Amino acid sequence: MKLLRFFLRFFLLFIILIIPQILWGLYFVQDKIIAETQSCTCPDVHIIWGQKHIDASIPEELKQYDFDTTEAYLEERRERAIPLFLNFQPVYPIYVFTGTVIGKDRVSEHDPWNPVIKADKIYTTGEQEIQILFILQGIILFILLLTYTVLRKLWSVVKSKSK
Repeated sequence: MKLLRFFLRFFLLFIILIIPQILWGLYFVQDKIIAETQSCTCPDVHIIWGQKHIDASIPEELKQYDFDTTEAYLEERRERAIPLFLNFQPVYPIYVFTGTVIGKDRVSEHDPWNPVIKADKIYTTGEQEIQILFILQGIILFILLLTYTVLRKLWSVVKSKSK
């Protein structure tokens, strides 16, 4: 019985700590593309999330081509010889951006076509978002522990009065 109670408490704690991350993800990632940079002779970014958004933004004149939307080129990188993001982040940083497909390109003649995306707004996921999540989780955990202790004391008072 104690083991079952322990696992139930552990599961509830896990659910409570994961809910802010899920809510943050649903709010922040909505209609956005998440990609990580690549350092190779391949397309500029590897798409982690947002292939459906890319497919939906392909113009009619490019629909005839079979696109591989797991990788893409960014127009900003093609226009400049300098890196897209001048604030140097860790290797393979993850970027969140919105944008539309404006063209197509491929590495070689035998490779699949990759979309060229014009990014509107670009965000880097960094330490601030992670710190906000930890603070939010800490506040939720504190409130839960406080509620648990108050309810436990209240339950003991109600039990003693019923005897």
